[in-house]
Amino acid sequence: MPTNRTRQSRVSRGAAATMTVEAYEQASMTAFLAGRNGGDVARHVFGGDKAAAKRFYAANRDQIEARVPPGSRSELWWYVESPEPRSRAMAEELQLYRMGQLQGDELAACKERLRDWHGIEI
Repeated sequence: MPTNRTRQSRVSRGAAATMTVEAYEQASMTAFLAGRNGGDVARHVFGGDKAAAKRFYAANRDQIEARVPPGSRSELWWYVESPEPRSRAMAEELQLYRMGQLQGDELAACKERLRDWHGIEI
């Protein structure tokens, strides 16, 4: 039976090894616009193959994380490295602070927001 839905592409198991960061970002944006969020974006892009997502992230971590502002992490980080799932009930920098993930220059960059928005003095 035909549908009007468009097929969303996922990365095949072999393609994850050769995917570029730009191709990952394009696939992530497509998944996000289709209504996925949180770790669901990365999970969808890699078709649930967490091992492939981990390999891709390990090879491209610095480039991927350089594209997100201080106090944030990429969707891929939340999927493969985070010690706990992303809570949409709180601001991302607050969750990262509570998890002990903000340190050094990044913590300093978030200090004012943590104080003004969340009442946390550092």
